[in-house]
Amino acid sequence: LGQRLVVLARGPAALCAFPTAAELGVPGPQAEDRPFRQKGGETFALALLEDFLRARGERYSGGISSPNSAWTSCSRLSPYIAWGHISIRTIWQATEARRREAKGGKWGKSLQAFLVRLQWRCNYCQRFEMRCWMETRNICSAWEHLLQGRTYVFGDLALLNGLSDDERVAAFATGRTGYPFVDACMRCLLQTGWLNFRMRCMLVSFAVYNLWLDWRCIAALMARRFLDYEPGIHYPQLQMQAGTTGRDLRCYNVVRQARDQDPDGNFIR
Repeated sequence: LGQRLVVLARGPAALCAFPTAAELGVPGPQAEDRPFRQKGGETFALALLEDFLRARGERYSGGISSPNSAWTSCSRLSPYIAWGHISIRTIWQATEARRREAKGGKWGKSLQAFLVRLQWRCNYCQRFEMRCWMETRNICSAWEHLLQGRTYVFGDLALLNGLSDDERVAAFATGRTGYPFVDACMRCLLQTGWLNFRMRCMLVSFAVYNLWLDWRCIAALMARRFLDYEPGIHYPQLQMQAGTTGRDLRCYNVVRQARDQDPDGNFIR
């Protein structure tokens, strides 16, 4: 299975004919490619979908929370959707046909769960089109009074140990916070451009509740790290995990997440 995913990730040699990032004027670190990212193209997208529906998808339900199992249990189609290499309709029709063929069981449960998440994706994108102001404004304006610069002041500033906004952002962005599981997740993004949903949520929660950072100061850097960046998912989820929707607070305990999702430390290593 691992070999199949590696093969699917290799792009055609013809990609080398495209202009380089330097030639396009992309600045600094943003010009660097990800050594282990998925490669684009409809051919790869369709092959990945077939592999998910025939081999990997059975483990989707119950296998997408841990970064160890999610690597192959998730569909891994999100970059191809975001870049327009495969349509939601194509994925939906193929998945629904396979779900009916499965006739229940673990396969049926997993594919139904996958279809629900496709619906969520479309819902979030459509809502963002109607409320695109949430890219720069808190949904719940009551959070604004907590801001000092780019810091949400939740308590005594001495708890930040004198670290500036820039120092905390830099530690977060480079995977050097000192929290092994958090740093491993960021290193994964830097190397591959992909991370499973729960771990993405944990990163945002950590930035806001542990580092006291305004979600807006990590929005662009996280967008650049996600190979599957989609504004309609990105900004609503940033605010949801930051708690600025005014509906609920989702504060992840990063130590517990490490114990639950990576008990043997395989992902961290």
